[in-house]
Amino acid sequence: MQCPACRYEPAEGEGDGVSCPSCQVFYHKVLARQLEEARKPVAQRKATAMKRKQPPGPAWLRLLKLFAFSVLMLVFLFGLVTCVMRDTPSSVSQTNELDSKIAGRDNVLNRLRDPDSAVFAGERLGENGVLCGQVNAKNGFGGFTGQKRFISSGSGALIEGDIDLVSFAAAWQKACD
Repeated sequence: MQCPACRYEPAEGEGDGVSCPSCQVFYHKVLARQLEEARKPVAQRKATAMKRKQPPGPAWLRLLKLFAFSVLMLVFLFGLVTCVMRDTPSSVSQTNELDSKIAGRDNVLNRLRDPDSAVFAGERLGENGVLCGQVNAKNGFGGFTGQKRFISSGSGALIEGDIDLVSFAAAWQKACD
């Protein structure tokens, strides 16, 4: 008997006569389904056939994998470009500016009686990386002195009042204005 599912014709004595030796379906189940389908109206048969369609095959799966791989590559390249952009000269100069400010603040803090109380304001880098700004800190009596201008370079710091006012004003004008 020819298999109603796969159309395989077994040789004489091959198989058990109940199931197909090729696809292992039971003949009576396939024939019962075919008979049931034949009894249904044509419109209902078409609807049933549409429901039984298999999901997209290997071509669809390959496209999905290609799409996922493409998205992952775009994310990777975006991350790579972002990392490279972080090390551009502008960010390097910002790092140098930050280092200069930190070193300048340290020089000012070393000159104060109570460095923990220091409040900095108006900081900016002047000529040749000199840090200029104002600082308010507590004096020996525990009171704040008020905002005083400072000039800080790699070699040390000068705070308004450390030297005469005319000399400080000249140094401020040269380094900070």
